[in-house]
Amino acid sequence: MRTLLLTVVLLLVGIAPAAAHRQPEVETTVQVLEAGDGTETMAITHRLHAHDAQQVLRLLGVHDPVLSDPENQARLALYARDRFEIAGDAPSEMVGVELEGNYVFIYQQHPEVAAIVASGILADMSDAWVNFVYLKDHGGHTVRSLVLNADHRTVPGEPAVPSP
Repeated sequence: MRTLLLTVVLLLVGIAPAAAHRQPEVETTVQVLEAGDGTETMAITHRLHAHDAQQVLRLLGVHDPVLSDPENQARLALYARDRFEIAGDAPSEMVGVELEGNYVFIYQQHPEVAAIVASGILADMSDAWVNFVYLKDHGGHTVRSLVLNADHRTVPGEPAVPSP
């Protein structure tokens, strides 16, 4: 019994620090899609950990951040849209929000292919946030990857435009 108790305590001590130090991060995928009329649009997917999404909702003043609530999903979608900057004047259209396991997926559509300028999703939650951005072509192949964080909120160098 004593050995079992000691084993459980050691496991909990080993697991707790790892869980406590998870860095707030977002994975964003931007893919060029061809519309039926020959024009191109961008499909944008933001993937947030459920815990981070709940923290965002708390920062937005939601006292009971239930992720399955459609109003909370709308808040998250607008939050992500407002903090992911795309060049030009065309606004992105919100497509939807989906919960899968420990993650929240936020889907957007942008009416044209344009440069990704900056991102600050989760920036108001923690100084340790990071946004991994993957730009994909028509075939779904990653053509460029970016890492944005507190030190580099804007895209360095050439504009980050996904290629067809």
